Amino acid sequence: MSFNWKKVGQAQVFGRGRYLKEGRFKLRFLKMYTIETRKSGHALVSEFSVEESSTDEIPEGSKRNWYQSLSDKDIAFPAVKEFMLSLLNVNQEDEDEMEEFDSKLDSRLEKYSDSKWQNLDAKKHPLYGRLINCECYVKETKKGGEFTVHDWSPCDDEEEDDEDRPKKKKKVEPVKSKAKKSRDYEDDDDDDDEDDDD
Repeated sequence: MSFNWKKVGQAQVFGRGRYLKEGRFKLRFLKMYTIETRKSGHALVSEFSVEESSTDEIPEGSKRNWYQSLSDKDIAFPAVKEFMLSLLNVNQEDEDEMEEFDSKLDSRLEKYSDSKWQNLDAKKHPLYGRLINCECYVKETKKGGEFTVHDWSPCDDEEEDDEDRPKKKKKVEPVKSKAKKSRDYEDDDDDDDEDDDD
């Protein structure tokens, strides 16, 4: 009796990831998506093209992935948040910007990491083309193993005018009084006419 190969053509093929190694990189984001593995459960996969590299092992123009297991949320969520802060170039010293980022992160990740992106053209992803820096180094685990740490940081070349980046609240300038000034303060009129750079 022959084996039942029915529906084998519909099976999903899981490509082997090509990951970053020790070094410093400027990466161009392509897309991200969640997958579910049999052994480790859900994971977030982000794909990049390498724009600049400090190591010949990973040349410019090559493609690399970042794989983040989601099985332990205490580890995964801070790592994913750090990544998104850098990818969206969020100013972490701006309280308003951080508040907006935090309030919208869960809904944005639902949109950006939908599993559908795995099989769609990367250019259709909302964050396609964004730049991000990453420094990788190897760290030893408590059990004696090793894992690669990804230290993400915003790219200075990234434009700030982006609808996905939290918007800074504009300062409202006080309305200047139209009351007639005394002659003693007429010399200050020129100062009032100067544009405020803020």
